[in-house]
Order: sequence, then C-alpha cells, then structure tokens
Amino acid sequence: MAFCPDCKGLMGQTDTVCPHCGHDFPGDEGDVTGRGLAYSALATIALIIGQIVAGFGCLLSAIGAIVSLSRGDLVAGLIRGPITFFVLLALLVVFVRVQKL
Repeated sequence: MAFCPDCKGLMGQTDTVCPHCGHDFPGDEGDVTGRGLAYSALATIALIIGQIVAGFGCLLSAIGAIVSLSRGDLVAGLIRGPITFFVLLALLVVFVRVQKL
C-alpha cells in the first residue's frame, strides 16, 4: 500500500489519484526512463562484459585461495581470497539485477 503525500491517506499502489483528497500524481509523460547512455546498447554491452569479468574473477579468486592454502599462505587463503570472492560475487549479482530492469 502507498500513502498520499498530501493527506497521508492510504491508497493503492497503482492509484494515480488519491481517493481521499484527490491529489493527482503525474503520469509517465515526464518520465525519462529508457533514454540516455545508461539505457543504450553500449551500457548493455558493458553489463554483459562486467558479468563475465566478475564471474571469472570469482572463479579465479576461489582457485587462488585454494592454491594459497596449499602453499601455506594462510592470510591469502583465508582472508584475501574470500574477501575478493565475495566482493566480485556482489558485483556479479548487481550486474545481473541491473540488466533485468
């Protein structure tokens, strides 16, 4: 549910006019979503490349952590490796979610 900014009355999520006070919400004519560089083909390509790089980075950081542990480097294997993995995994999730919008 949503609330009217004028009367604070309860209203439906998709209502364009408040049923209590009649406040009219602007339509889509002022909406600029879908325009500009952020929604261009170049941005789509950048997201795809970002997904690929973040995915390979996750894989390589996991392998690197395992190799570091096998060589006895506990700092790289138990701290740097997992931190790098989860940061790259978070970037991958963001890239995937943004592309679905």
